[in-house]
Amino acid sequence: MPKSNPTHNQVTQRLQQKIKQLQQENQDLRLTLLTAVEHGDCIERQLQAMNQQLQQEIRDRQRAELKLRAILDLISQQKQDLEITLQILTEHGDMLDVQWLRKVSELDRLATVDFLTQLANRRKLEQYLTQQWELMDREQAPLTVMLCDIDYFKQYNDAYGHLAGDRCLKEIAEVLNEMVSDRESLVSRYGGEEFAIILPRTARSDALELAQRIRDRLQEKSIPHRYSQVSDWVTLSLGGISQIPHPQLKPDDWILQADRCLYQAKQGGKNQALIQ
Repeated sequence: MPKSNPTHNQVTQRLQQKIKQLQQENQDLRLTLLTAVEHGDCIERQLQAMNQQLQQEIRDRQRAELKLRAILDLISQQKQDLEITLQILTEHGDMLDVQWLRKVSELDRLATVDFLTQLANRRKLEQYLTQQWELMDREQAPLTVMLCDIDYFKQYNDAYGHLAGDRCLKEIAEVLNEMVSDRESLVSRYGGEEFAIILPRTARSDALELAQRIRDRLQEKSIPHRYSQVSDWVTLSLGGISQIPHPQLKPDDWILQADRCLYQAKQGGKNQALIQ
C-alpha cells in the first residue's frame, strides 16, 4: 500500500480552509448587499436630509455675513458723522451753546405764557404760587392772591364778536401789567375771562388799594360795553385773600378762597373788589 505524502495533505487542508473562508466571505457579502438593497431608500433619504440641512446652514451663514457687513458699514458711517460733529462742536462750541440755550429758554417761556395775552399761563401761576407760598410761610409774611373777572363778558362776546372779545382781553392784560409792576408779583390769565394776581409781602390794605387803582385805570380806558348792566364801559370784579400762609393749608386753598370772594363780589353787584 503506498504511503501518503505529508506535504500533499497539508496543501489540501489549506485549500479546503481557504475555500471555506471564501465561501463565508461570499455569504457575508451577499448578506451585506441584501441589507443595502432593503435599506437603500432610508439611507438615501437620510443623506438628502443631511444635504438639505447643510445647504440651509450655508445660506444662513451667507445672510448673517451680509447683515454683519451692513452693520459694519453703518457703524463706519456713523463714526465718520460723529467725527465731523465733534469737529464742528470743537470749532464752534461756544456759538452752538449760546444758540441752544436761547432755544431752550424760548421753549420754556412759551410753555408758561398765554398765547393771546402774553401773560403767564395757569401752569406758571400754579408753579409761582407754590414757590411764594413756601417762601412767605418761612418768612411769616402776607401773601395776596387776587382773581379778576370781566363783568358780562359773555354778552360782550355775543354783541361785539369774538375778535373784539380777544382785543378786550388783551387790553385788560395791558392794564393789569401796567398796574402790577412789582417784579416779585405775577399777573396771569387764569382761564377764559379770568385773570389772577399773586402779590408776595402784600397786606390786605395794599391789595385793596391796588384793586381800586386797577378799576380806575380800566375806567380811563373806556372800553365800550353797552350790554353791561353796571356801566357803559367794561368793568372788573375782583376777589382775593391776603393772609400769612398757614402750615395746615395749601396753595390751592388760597385760590379757592379768592374764588369765593370773587363770587361774592359778583353776586353783590359786580364792578367791585372784595378781599379778606
